[in-house]
Amino acid sequence: MSKELETLEEFLNMSVFSTDDVFAKFKTDKGGDVFTINGQKCYFKPGTRKDKILLVAHADTVWDKRYGMGLAFYDFEDENQKNNKKASKPKKRKLVQKPIKQTEQVFYSDSEDMGIGADDRAGAAICYLLKDTGNSVLITDKEEIGALSARALMENKEFRKIIKEHRYILQFDLRGDKKFKCYNVGSADFKAMLEVKTKYDMLPNSSFTDVAILGKDICGANFSVGYYHEHTPYEYIDKAQWLKTLSVAKKLAKSRHQQFYTDPDFNKNFGEERFKKYMENRKNGKEDPEMFEIFDNISIAELEYGENSPYSKKDEDVKIEKENDGVVFE
Repeated sequence: MSKELETLEEFLNMSVFSTDDVFAKFKTDKGGDVFTINGQKCYFKPGTRKDKILLVAHADTVWDKRYGMGLAFYDFEDENQKNNKKASKPKKRKLVQKPIKQTEQVFYSDSEDMGIGADDRAGAAICYLLKDTGNSVLITDKEEIGALSARALMENKEFRKIIKEHRYILQFDLRGDKKFKCYNVGSADFKAMLEVKTKYDMLPNSSFTDVAILGKDICGANFSVGYYHEHTPYEYIDKAQWLKTLSVAKKLAKSRHQQFYTDPDFNKNFGEERFKKYMENRKNGKEDPEMFEIFDNISIAELEYGENSPYSKKDEDVKIEKENDGVVFE
């Protein structure tokens, strides 16, 4: 196994119930520091290059105990129970993290209740491997419950000014292969540059992450890192796809960076009001079909998996069988 994959495995084996292991790992590197801003924890290592960019990932996972996820993830009403208000909910049981399993192709979970936390330990591993490229590294917290530390950073005038000193932002926290999203913090020139230099395709807007907050002044993009079925026990990460994005990120990190400022009219349909509506619906337990929009009759899942993916293109069609330490994709 390559040293890069060993680093990824190390991050995947860190506790998914807490961010302590991730922040402790970054804290061992000279030049950066873990700090708290407006009550939110972050790690920041300032870049040394004049044309530095900002590399971002988040330390938390959906199974963080602070989010009440210390109990079985599948503690919700199934379809039959939704139609029968009198139906009782499944009994809760304590989650137990198990060591990561792997095949030649993927890392995956050996647990029936939870995944591997590749969202976003995969991104954190990439940032760690790029920490000595002369660019800045930012590791956030509480992305899974509303990008709280990213918001705290942008609410601080001094740190917002620090972020604006970068040429642009790259985050590593997206499902799939050879894809990126700019949300509402890009520009036509920025999109074109990324497409030319990476050969990755930009996806339509859906979901939300830190860069959509951090890129209010300068452009930002979120890159796919090869994980699939995040937030479920069926989560896995494709080693080759992760290595591909690591390679692309290395080339970008070492290249010369021109300045890209956010165009307020870029992807104007996606913004803070849309996110507020999503969070309100989520809080009230309502489905939010707009988050899974259909574009030309192709689902977001299909777009993110890609036509040439060796795996099933729709989440609901993918089944992972864990037998003899192997993974079977149907």
